[in-house]
Amino acid sequence: MSAPELVVFSRPASEAAEQFRRLRTNVQFAEVDRPLHTVSVVAAHSHSGKSAIAANLAAAFGQAG
Repeated sequence: MSAPELVVFSRPASEAAEQFRRLRTNVQFAEVDRPLHTVSVVAAHSHSGKSAIAANLAAAFGQAG
């Protein structure tokens, strides 16, 4: 299995990277009333890109500090 592509780093100006930053912002707004401690990325099928999504979302959070 290969490592997921981190588009947030490799292609920061791409639409995909922008979507991960938008997802990060939405998660941040979801925690306004009650802080989130865990975020789960789940799917009904295996090999659906969960690792890539989780890694890129983590990278977007990391870039935001």
